[in-house]
Amino acid sequence: SKVNPVERKMEIVTINISLSKILTARDTQIILPDPSDPQRRTMYTSEIKISSGIILNPLRSKIEGFCLSSLERNIRRSFQGLTYVIERLTASGRLSAQ
Repeated sequence: SKVNPVERKMEIVTINISLSKILTARDTQIILPDPSDPQRRTMYTSEIKISSGIILNPLRSKIEGFCLSSLERNIRRSFQGLTYVIERLTASGRLSAQ
């Protein structure tokens, strides 16, 4: 993970380590202020790359589809948790909106 306080940008990269011989998943999340309203809004982007070493196409598609669904759920939860922490820190005065 990288945090750039000058740009107010956070980049989080997650790579699976379990079952990595069967399937590789890399998730990159970027969180930064929205240029249209930097004091109130946050832009959030996520890019997921999944590849598997399984040659059989029907099986590969099912495994990759299952992993993608699972990753998307986890990403939503992660973002909700991070948003909650940022809101609490801002409300308590420990994190400046500037």
